[in-house]
Amino acid sequence: MREISDNQAKLGDLLKGQDKYPWFKIGMFFCFLALFIILKSVLNGTFGVIGSDNDDALRLVQIKDYLSGQSWFDTNQYRMGPGLGTDMHWSRLPDIPIIALTHIFDIFLPQDKALSWAYSVWPPLTSVFLIFGVMIGLKNYDGAKINIFALILLTLFITNFYRYLPGSIDHHNLQIGLMVLSAGLILDSKVQFKSYFLAGLSVATAIAIGVEVYIFAAIICAYVAISWAFYGHSIRRRTIGFGMGLFLGLLSAFLLTIPSSEYGLIYCDALSSVTLLAGAIGGLGLASLTFIAPKFSIFKSLPSRFLGLVFLGLLCGLILLLYAPQCLSNPLDSLPQDVKILWLSNVTEAKPLFKFETDKWIEIPMALGAPCVALLVLCLRIKNRLHEQDIDKTHLDKTIFQFVLLLSALLLTVYQIRYFMFAYVFSLIALSSWTAKTYYESKKRNPASILYLVCIILSVQLTWVLPGSLFKIVKTTDAQKTVVPKVESCMSDSVIDVMSSLPQGLVSATANMTTPILLDTKHRALGGNYHRNWEGIQAQIHISISEPEIARQILAQSGVDYLHYCPGGSETRIYSKHNSKGLFAEIGRGNVPDFLKPISVPTTYEDGVQIFKFVKQDGQ
Repeated sequence: MREISDNQAKLGDLLKGQDKYPWFKIGMFFCFLALFIILKSVLNGTFGVIGSDNDDALRLVQIKDYLSGQSWFDTNQYRMGPGLGTDMHWSRLPDIPIIALTHIFDIFLPQDKALSWAYSVWPPLTSVFLIFGVMIGLKNYDGAKINIFALILLTLFITNFYRYLPGSIDHHNLQIGLMVLSAGLILDSKVQFKSYFLAGLSVATAIAIGVEVYIFAAIICAYVAISWAFYGHSIRRRTIGFGMGLFLGLLSAFLLTIPSSEYGLIYCDALSSVTLLAGAIGGLGLASLTFIAPKFSIFKSLPSRFLGLVFLGLLCGLILLLYAPQCLSNPLDSLPQDVKILWLSNVTEAKPLFKFETDKWIEIPMALGAPCVALLVLCLRIKNRLHEQDIDKTHLDKTIFQFVLLLSALLLTVYQIRYFMFAYVFSLIALSSWTAKTYYESKKRNPASILYLVCIILSVQLTWVLPGSLFKIVKTTDAQKTVVPKVESCMSDSVIDVMSSLPQGLVSATANMTTPILLDTKHRALGGNYHRNWEGIQAQIHISISEPEIARQILAQSGVDYLHYCPGGSETRIYSKHNSKGLFAEIGRGNVPDFLKPISVPTTYEDGVQIFKFVKQDGQ
């Protein structure tokens, strides 16, 4: 019993923040966690394998193009799309660490092997931003230097979330970490300039990487601005620090990744002059307003500071309206209707949460379960704070900030499933703090209490997945099972070998098949899963759903040399169902038109993949 009591005391010291070397131990935790993920991938044979997401593969193509001599400022994907290719406007920022690691590893490895090591090692390393973001946030929120329960939840999330596995080099892992880090730094109540400067820098970097975080960035910026309006001169230094960090971060990213020839161009879905302008007005404007406020007596009152912020907001909105009115709408709204219906509506990450036709009993609880628990915890804390006689306004502000940030992530998750990862990581501070508090309070009442284990269980995503998995197993009968060819086999090694042996040309393939073509062959691909490539997507759709003679004309107009047919692909089934007389439907029935010459592919009967050479007529 004495030993158990001592162990509980040690755990209590960790939760109270009495550890003497917290940041060293957190750093060691990160190193061991990253090393564990890397070694696990070596043992299961996935080290050196690019992630399964199309975006992972295309980013690797982009990095390879750069290493092969393409300009740093040129993010055109010349091998995708009809004509001269597709201007992707992908940020180069996520490429930097992978390229740097490649140059380190190629000191003792061939470049191809060095690159595979780089894109395998980097994703687990990005967890450093998330880990320190959560731990800094907990320290700033409730004073805990090390929260053991946070380390447990982080371990379970990072080791199971595919974005931190080797090969997952798309930008989401960076954005997740940077947003959590900025949110954690913002909770600093010691009015530290450096914390808020780093928070502004983190927000700016996340914005420069991609537009997905705009709403979260806006909430963080609004919290900083409104806090200044309420507390005035007492938080002046940290407000200036945030504004300067935001502006300098955007300016640095702009100069580092945008060519001088495009300084005046506007891109609503990527870093461009309009983003920099908004950062200058918002970040630099806030810093300037905060700096000059003490020199004018008018800004000594709360209403006057609010009016100053309202003026700044109106100025930003007016300039945006005059300079880039097109950016006030969703860039995807401009897509042709057929592309929206037959492509965008079937992109999984862009689907509304409740529109999933399959696995909804797994996806919905997984996405909403733990974050909703965190939201409830924050609601109760706000309620309790408001009923206190001596309200701790600073702590209340922090709780409201977390509530708004988490609520926005949950609403966005309902709008598009891909935001579920933000909802969960934004809930980690609240869940860890709640578990620690439950541990203390329950142990005071009963040293043998294990009530805190219930908190841990409710805070883990797997808990919310299990009921849906069991329901799915119970509800699935043999009569409901449908055997379809594996999509992966449509781009198996044997298929790639056949395609690589063909003279270089333009391949018409469904969007999910595009990245293997770009990554593993020298061919060009007509359409891919990227909205800037809408012309290629539209051409591919029309080829697939049009009757053979019309499809032949589109193939000729697009300059296609080969057609790849994947019978097990979801897109193939959608296109075949859309028009039972279309080209894909006819091929599926074995009615291959004479302008498509079959090329022998050594696959099994179940695979059924077919490659055709387009036989052009004279004059085409």
